[in-house]
Amino acid sequence: MPPAVRPLHAALRRLHLPISARVGVACSGGADSMALLHVARTVWPHMQVLHVDHGTRTGASAEDARFVRTESERLNLDFHCARLRLRSGPGFEARARAARYAAFERLAATHGTTHLLLAHHADDQAETVALRLERGSGTRGLRGVPAVRALTQGIVILRPFLHLSRAQLRAALSELGATHREDATNALPVSRRNVLRKELASTPHRRRELLQLGRDAARAHTTQQRAARKLLPEKSLLRCEGMTAVPLSLLQRAPEELHGALLARLLPEETVLPRRAYASFTRMVRAGHGAADLLRSVRLRIADDWFFAFHGGTHLPLEDVALVNDTAKKTKHFASRLGVLTVRRLTQSGQVERALKAARTNPCCAVLSTMPDRLRTPRRGERYAPLGAPGRRLLSDALRERGVPEPVRALWPLIADHLGVLWGPGLVPAERARVLHAPAWQVICTGPTQKLLACKKAATPPSISE
Repeated sequence: MPPAVRPLHAALRRLHLPISARVGVACSGGADSMALLHVARTVWPHMQVLHVDHGTRTGASAEDARFVRTESERLNLDFHCARLRLRSGPGFEARARAARYAAFERLAATHGTTHLLLAHHADDQAETVALRLERGSGTRGLRGVPAVRALTQGIVILRPFLHLSRAQLRAALSELGATHREDATNALPVSRRNVLRKELASTPHRRRELLQLGRDAARAHTTQQRAARKLLPEKSLLRCEGMTAVPLSLLQRAPEELHGALLARLLPEETVLPRRAYASFTRMVRAGHGAADLLRSVRLRIADDWFFAFHGGTHLPLEDVALVNDTAKKTKHFASRLGVLTVRRLTQSGQVERALKAARTNPCCAVLSTMPDRLRTPRRGERYAPLGAPGRRLLSDALRERGVPEPVRALWPLIADHLGVLWGPGLVPAERARVLHAPAWQVICTGPTQKLLACKKAATPPSISE
């Protein structure tokens, strides 16, 4: 093995992935990723090559895709490509990065890749730390890019070369006699990263200082996160798609020096915030009210003694799902954003009696005489007739009385039929769903709704009388 290749090979071996692992290499065709591809192939001969064509640079990106495809076929490796169509304009680099990672994740999930290798190295890390330092990031951002990052669907991103330099990767590629593509725009001062790359190349001492700063920030962040997990254990957090919430009182009892780590607990791992975001968070916690937009996709809000962090967009889509009534199955499970609902058909009087007894003490359980056929969220101005109450009342008022915070009322899961609402967690069932005899349907909701209602000291709603 050529001497220049040994550090790269050793770094890959330290991942301790078996030869049968479903490994994929994210390859752009540049020198760094081509070095990773050629060395990784010697460790995992059946790995896959994943490429993203951005559809930019007047056809040059299509040439990159053809080059990587040709090299992959020559090496007898499976090649998979995703094509993007991005508009130029402000924030192009950030938009392209987000789209690229999303495309890699889709490719990996589609083709069964469980470990995705990226060729980021120490010079990339120094540039990232410098950029985030200029933005005023805290310890979370100053760590740079992580060596390991878990995505959804069991996919893990690995960056094994963060301790190696760009020069080491190029030396290995040269000794292997392999070719690569050059992106001419990398040498142009079209982005702050390109300018920093040129500056750091001529000031190696600054590069070392930035890398040390990143390591120090990573240690400090780990210490802060450990303390934050004690103050905000997972059981105290209400998590669902696009949103995390926590009782405001828990944040107000925490020392302000940990506010950055506490905010990080509420957001996805990959979120990097400017320093002003942490100041906004502290002001809101002190005041006990307010809202703040931290980024285009991150919004904070305090309502009804809860602190909410919306991420991935401030408007979450509402739900309306038909429940498939399979008579062959007595128990069925349906997923909503705020929990999982289990619907069970009860055919015997003894089953109905036991279920009614359970519903008296569990606000997330109900027994209905009417077969539900829809799982949906509330509609504006919707009313329903609660069991034992005169007339109809606003659903929003009933949810407010049960302590459901205003930001999640529009997302609250409801069991309904073609005539309207039958029941929702924490609510009294509808009068027309009163149980008189078998058969009946038991509905149990578990997940975030159950956790939220458990945090409230409201009275348990009455159950359906027999």
